[in-house]
Amino acid sequence: MSGPERVPYVPAYVVEACAGDAVTVIRLGGTVAASRRLALRWLRERARRLADVLDPDPYTEWIPPLALRPVTHTDRDAPAELRAWADNDKAHAEVLRRLADGLPYRFTAYDDACWYRLLVRPVTAPRTVTVPLVGQIGRTGRTCRTGGAVRNSARSRSGRPRPGRLRSA
Repeated sequence: MSGPERVPYVPAYVVEACAGDAVTVIRLGGTVAASRRLALRWLRERARRLADVLDPDPYTEWIPPLALRPVTHTDRDAPAELRAWADNDKAHAEVLRRLADGLPYRFTAYDDACWYRLLVRPVTAPRTVTVPLVGQIGRTGRTCRTGGAVRNSARSRSGRPRPGRLRSA
């Protein structure tokens, strides 16, 4: 007699970008990546995108003339930190190593009034499993079980015989 069927699990990586201050946290986006490298790619792209939104090039076409003004004094520069992290190969190796060890990774860039966080954490997800059919399907009219739902193959949902099917006696 065989034991219960084991469902194989595969590693997956939840990646998120958040922003906040002392009171509020806002989720800016996230996804589930199938590999460590895809998770890192998403984080790098998100870091660059955040930096470009926070500190755009003043000559970009979508910005009206004179809409941006230079900031004279800031203690922290989140866009510069995000750009530096996105281009730092040593930091990326650290991300991959931590994920390979099953540990999460978090990078936070601070501005004067708020913070921007990139987070990736490993999870295990069940592999898609095809549920075997129990019973017979077809013109016999016998009940079958498909994915937890029971249906009678010779009858419609309303209980009436389906057209072109013979009634069982």
